[in-house]
Amino acid sequence: MSNFPNKQEDVTIEVEVRQETLKAYLVSDDGIRTVWIPKSQIIDQNLKFAAGLLSTFVIPEWLAKDKEFC
Repeated sequence: MSNFPNKQEDVTIEVEVRQETLKAYLVSDDGIRTVWIPKSQIIDQNLKFAAGLLSTFVIPEWLAKDKEFC
């Protein structure tokens, strides 16, 4: 039996980065809705800052659900 029965999966999201602070990115997945993603919760990233280019972030499943990405 596993010691981690409720292990969460990581989720990959593609978003446009709108703004950056020291602790978070403001991102949009549809061009209208924006949400903050804490940098401390990003597992991996392929960051692009040019307008219209999509960045890829890997985040915990709980955060993806909380921010309504899945």
